[in-house]
Amino acid sequence: MNQYDDDFWGNDDESTGTVDIGGSFEDIPHNTRCVIHIEDVEWKYFDEKKEGNEDGENIPWVSVKWNIESPVDYENRKLPQKIKYYGDDPKSEYFKPEKEEKTKEKARLVFWAIDKNCGGKIAALKLRRVPTDQELQRYLIGKSMIGIIGVWDINGKTGNYIMKIEPLSSGFQSKSSQKRMDVQSKPQQQRSSNSGFDESDDIPFN
Repeated sequence: MNQYDDDFWGNDDESTGTVDIGGSFEDIPHNTRCVIHIEDVEWKYFDEKKEGNEDGENIPWVSVKWNIESPVDYENRKLPQKIKYYGDDPKSEYFKPEKEEKTKEKARLVFWAIDKNCGGKIAALKLRRVPTDQELQRYLIGKSMIGIIGVWDINGKTGNYIMKIEPLSSGFQSKSSQKRMDVQSKPQQQRSSNSGFDESDDIPFN
C-alpha cells in the first residue's frame, strides 16, 4: 500500500455518471487576426485500408493542430485543420467529385503557404517523395505566423477555423485597428480565396 491508495477510494459516494467539466469557449469573432503556430502535424488517411476495410483507398491528408499565441483573450486555444492534399474523403457526406480538383488545388496552396511562413524548409529539400511525419514536424512546428479566424455554422452548430494565413511580417492589429482595416479592405475580400482556404472545405469535421 502507498500514500495514494486510501485517498483514491476516499469518496464513497456513487457517481451519477454526469459531470460538468467546464472549459467551454465562445467562438472567436469572424475575421479576428491572431498570431498562431502549428503545435502538431502528421499524415492521416481518408478511407484507410485496415481490417474491416480491406479495399480502402488510403487517401493521405495532412492533419494540423494550430495553437493561438495572441491576442491574450484567445491564448492557447487550439484549432484543427484538414489539408486535403490529395482530395476529399470519398465516403464523406460532403464529398463532391466535381469539386475534387479545386479541393486539391486549394489544399496545396495552403500547405506551401504554411511552409513558406515556416522558412520554406520543405520546399528547399526538393524531395522526390512525400515528406515524412518527422520532416513535417521538424520544419513546420512552432513557427509563428498570422492567422485570420473564420466562423462556421452548420445545422445550428458553430465553431472556428483558420480562414487565411499571412506572414508574421504582415503585422498584428488590435481590434480597433482591425475594424479600420476591414472597412478599407472590403472591395478586396474576394481575394482571400487565393490563400487556399474555403469555409466548406476547412471545417474540422468536414
